[in-house]
Amino acid sequence: GINAELHALNGFIMSDSLPLLQEFLMLIQQQDFHKAFLLSAAILRTDPDNNLVKEYQVVLKRKILQLREHENDTESESNGDSDGVADNDEDESSEDESESSN
Repeated sequence: GINAELHALNGFIMSDSLPLLQEFLMLIQQQDFHKAFLLSAAILRTDPDNNLVKEYQVVLKRKILQLREHENDTESESNGDSDGVADNDEDESSEDESESSN
């Protein structure tokens, strides 16, 4: 979990970046991915060789994009329920086609 990751980080980081890393991990735990991503950039300015934070950046970017897509989907569905249903039907049929082609 987060505590194990924090413990593992202690061996990899410069002492100056420890408070930032603690806040970074707290933001991830709270699922505040956007702030965590911004903080990761600050950590890398202090500790540019921190591979763990670099790896987290990749995951955080992906998660932020997924959340944005989900928000857009939710907005589309709330703007018109019939549109949301039609979109879902299209998604399901395309999945069925890809499964049968395998």
